[in-house]
Amino acid sequence: MVRKSTGDIEVIEAVDRHIQEHIGEIDLVLDEKDSPYVHIDVHVVKPTPKRNFFTLVTSGMSELPMPAPETCPEGRFAELMICLPPKWPFGMKEFKQEENWWPIRFLKGMARFPHEHATWLYEGHTMAYEESKPFAPNTSMNCGFVFRPTTIDEKAATIRITDDKHARLLAAYPIYEEERELAAEGHSMDLAVLFGQNGITEILDPKRKNLAL
Repeated sequence: MVRKSTGDIEVIEAVDRHIQEHIGEIDLVLDEKDSPYVHIDVHVVKPTPKRNFFTLVTSGMSELPMPAPETCPEGRFAELMICLPPKWPFGMKEFKQEENWWPIRFLKGMARFPHEHATWLYEGHTMAYEESKPFAPNTSMNCGFVFRPTTIDEKAATIRITDDKHARLLAAYPIYEEERELAAEGHSMDLAVLFGQNGITEILDPKRKNLAL
């Protein structure tokens, strides 16, 4: 039987405090209604002059530990983030179109994935889907990559939930199948270097160049 969750208030409040302190004022929370395994909400910080893009951060991925190896105890808990351009169509009406909603679906799916499949996600890990079709009509990307964020500083990269529980804040990058194959061959750092060389951050560009071609 699949575990259902109504959320962990300790995690939700910790993520909320962390965002307010390190990223900006939370404008809204996309509250999940049906939550298998863990309750994944998405906290949204709207564009500002200082951070001229939407910032989306999950709360709930760290509700349960991931089976990280003993050599990487900091990999047991994590939350994910992604950023959207300031002109991204953003609102309940706009989200009825898959072209606008898919980054949120992608972010939530990445956050739930390790709990569904008894695995873990950490820097350099990739995710493939059973169906290799693109996420939406406005992109050809169809896989995921987890790496450290570029739009926050190092202090913001760790969320203190309790004195004994901390979660890494990592970025979820939509990627192309060819890029996933490159990273999966043991070259995840090569992919990260390519991202840096080409100015690719967690601010989504659904039409960006495929760096593995």
